Amino acid sequence: MRILFLTLYFAPDISANAVIVTELAEELAGLGHEVTVITAFPHYAGNVIDPRYRGRLIQQDEHKGMRVIRTHLYTSPHKRRTLVRILSYISFNFLSTLAGLFSGRQDMILAPSPPLTIGFSAYVISRVKGVPYVYNVQDIYPDVVIKLGLLKNPIGKPLFRILERFVYRNARHITVLSDGFRANLLGKDVPPQKLTIIPNFVDVDFIRPMHQNNSFRRHFGLEGQFVVLFAGNVGHSQDLEHVLECAALLQDRDHITFVIVGGGSRKQQLEHQARQMGLDNVHFIPFQPRQDVPKIYASADLALVTLREGIALDSFPSKTYTIMASGKPIIAAVDPGSDIWNLVQQAECGLCVGPEDPQALAEAIRTLYDDSALRKRLGRNGRKQVMQHYTRQVVSKQYHELLTSLTHKARLIRECQFHSNDPPYKRFLDLSILFVGHALLSPIWVLLWIFVPLFIWLEDGRPIFYMQKRLGLHGKHFKAFKFRSMVKDAERRTGAVWAEENDPRVTRIGRILRATALDELPQVLNILSGDMSFVGPRAERPELMERFTEDVPEFPKRLMVRPGLTGIAQIYGKYDSPPAEKLQYDLAYIEKMNPRLDIKLLMLSLYVTFRGKWESRANKI
Repeated sequence: MRILFLTLYFAPDISANAVIVTELAEELAGLGHEVTVITAFPHYAGNVIDPRYRGRLIQQDEHKGMRVIRTHLYTSPHKRRTLVRILSYISFNFLSTLAGLFSGRQDMILAPSPPLTIGFSAYVISRVKGVPYVYNVQDIYPDVVIKLGLLKNPIGKPLFRILERFVYRNARHITVLSDGFRANLLGKDVPPQKLTIIPNFVDVDFIRPMHQNNSFRRHFGLEGQFVVLFAGNVGHSQDLEHVLECAALLQDRDHITFVIVGGGSRKQQLEHQARQMGLDNVHFIPFQPRQDVPKIYASADLALVTLREGIALDSFPSKTYTIMASGKPIIAAVDPGSDIWNLVQQAECGLCVGPEDPQALAEAIRTLYDDSALRKRLGRNGRKQVMQHYTRQVVSKQYHELLTSLTHKARLIRECQFHSNDPPYKRFLDLSILFVGHALLSPIWVLLWIFVPLFIWLEDGRPIFYMQKRLGLHGKHFKAFKFRSMVKDAERRTGAVWAEENDPRVTRIGRILRATALDELPQVLNILSGDMSFVGPRAERPELMERFTEDVPEFPKRLMVRPGLTGIAQIYGKYDSPPAEKLQYDLAYIEKMNPRLDIKLLMLSLYVTFRGKWESRANKI
């Protein structure tokens, strides 16, 4: 499979996302995939472009056999300014989109966030190249920046919400890191069938338990100290102001030293705050080379994962797995019930305290300081947990299986585009039936169009009509119109599922409409527009098509003709017939269809309507 990665960060950048994406790309390439990466010039350290790449717009490199196309982006040391971020994202997205369009042929695009705008670039490349994209949610934007107060503009908020919905809606699939992320997207009406939980991972051969008294400890004068480590981005989310307050509370413990390794938009302010507070037990150390990361964690006695209140619901720092792999205990100062809290509790690999609570954090540090046996037990538990569930090999295999499945489905749909069996007579027959039928039965049509909406409104109010995304000829998406037969927001919790017998979601008037198929009367508009025919396979929803294709790989062959209001499967199959059985009916129709067969099926459909048997779990005729 040919995979295109579209990512802001990639090796040699040292951000957490750069490490995750680089190692995932390496694993997928190792599994035999042809991987191309489009990324920005290295710029994470200090938000300044690496001198080796300055003065260029685009440069092509190679990383362990993978083609890497790097593009320029606007950078400034004043990264925390909103305008700087916007210019940075716009410049990267513009150039990366151009690079993607001319990067050759691919079968799948994988777009890890943030930024959210990378999803739009993936959409453009996807549409032009005719390949699907998978959106990988590393942090939930714009939720995080809104909670941090970094996005206050009354115009910016709704615009980013619109972009978020657009990216989710057009992605073929979305991967999220945890149950909490999945719940967040479900609350934004993303269909459950479109979501897969795949966690981040850690290289357990690289990050492993090591001797504590190493060169990192000696170089920074930490011998004989009890090291409380924070390593990573020093930004708005990390709540390090309260860590400094905690350090002030522990100044009476001579051997406890707080070590903050990394950089970010808040580092200078925190250094200034530490000097003002007279904290001689806090050391700030700049970003270190990637090869020294195992020694950094090995030098610690415990490590911190801290986030501002509310942020842990939309973010999951991958350093959590790094700490666990190093065999060190975690103190997680995060929201109770968040995914990080739950992981630490379930794995028994650390202690949890609430966010923004220096007193509770100090007490947890004292507990581990006084109990070396507890520290060792928690560290061993963390290492055991990542070895079982969060290695790069285990997680990369999950991506491999998902992308392979999605690519297979996309290939079947593309094949249908080149093997269309939709004959010319069908369009002529559809329009003839529409105009002749309306002319002869106009009084009945008028009454139906008046009284059906009236009864729906009297029972359950508005909306009267219901629109669903369906798949048409060659897999083209269109909106099918129906009279609403279920309660409002019926699928918010259940997702796309067929109605069951005596389904409580179906209204009283809805039961009549569904039994007689009058709920589908507005689909004559779809027939008029050419998206549907009177006779053909049922117009299926994209998420159900994906689900059925997993069990019946040939299911997309139904897309070789326009979907219909009625057909062999609808008439002779039962309401809850399995997909494989319905496919056989549909393929039989595609092979034998002719005007005489269409007219016969229409007559049989009228018979079923008069009997009110469309919802029957038994035979309809």
